[in-house]
Parts: sequence; structure tokens; C-alpha cells
Amino acid sequence: MVSILRTRFGKEIVTEFLPPLRKSNKVVILSVGAPGYPGGKEALMRHLAHKGYWSFIPRYRGTWESDGTFLEHSPEEDIRILMDEITKPFQDMWSTTEYVISSPEIYLIGGSFGGPAAILGSRDVRVVKAVAISPVIDWRAQENTVEPLHLMSEYVPKAFGSMYRADPQVWEKLSEGNFYNPIDEKESID
Repeated sequence: MVSILRTRFGKEIVTEFLPPLRKSNKVVILSVGAPGYPGGKEALMRHLAHKGYWSFIPRYRGTWESDGTFLEHSPEEDIRILMDEITKPFQDMWSTTEYVISSPEIYLIGGSFGGPAAILGSRDVRVVKAVAISPVIDWRAQENTVEPLHLMSEYVPKAFGSMYRADPQVWEKLSEGNFYNPIDEKESID
């Protein structure tokens, strides 16, 4: 059984990936929720590989193994960087085996915090389809949920330590609603 592989895109974004079991140019990019551990998707990645898909799970900039500052850039941009770079040679960090995907057929799946990345990323002409599972549609409305943003600035550092590297006020950036907010981009989303 092949292990989950790792690479780095855009110099900052560490990404787990798994090639398909047969030759294919179909790609699924999974944009996961936050805060939370980005792993735990191995069974899904293996299922996708069995079905003939490359699967990728990027660590957003400023989280986990990726460099940078969390939410300095929209997670949608991290997904776009990955889409740009999979058509160039990239390497598994451990084995240094090189991969390249010619003319990728790209699908996005995003959940919760990662849902907006899939929704906003769907505007890219390279994306065939996008699915968002329980996505945040409007960060301004998040205040009335079980995960209100005003508590995140306290909770995330306590629960995750340096796995999310950002100013504690970064959650306010989301609650203002003019950053990484699909509802404000609805006219440009098909």
C-alpha cells in the first residue's frame, strides 16, 4: 500500500497527495476545515486514488507544516497556487520522485472553513465541478453559530498552539465579511 506523499507548492504550501492507481489527469483538491487537524482523510484519498483521481490536501499558509501567516492570503489563493503548479514538475519530499499532471481535470471539494475555498475557486475556468459540504457562506453570520468567531482568537491558540500562526485578531478579519466571503462574490459564482 502506497503511503500518503507530501510536496510543497508555491514555496510555502505543504500538501499531502496521492496519485491514482492508474494513469489519469483527474484531480481532486480537498480544502478542509479549520481549526482542526488537516489529516484524517487517508481513507478518502485512497478511495479517490482507486477511482482514478489524484488527490491533494493543502495545508493553508500559516497552518501546520506550511510557512507563512494564517489568513494573510485567502485559502482560495492557496488552492489556485496548487492548480497552477500541478502542471509543472513537483516532487514527493521523501523519495524525490517527480510528478507532473498534463491537462488536469480539476474538481474541488471543500468542507466547513474550506467550503469557501471550493466555492470561490469554482470561478476558475480550470475547475470542472466544485462541491461544498457544510460551507461557511457568510462569515458575518458565523457569530450566531456554535463556533462564533469572537471565541476563536482565544480557543485556537489554546487548542492548537503554533499550528495556526496568526495575530489573534485574524478572526475579526473574517467577521468583517469582506475577505474570503462567498456571499459577497455571489454575482461572479455560477
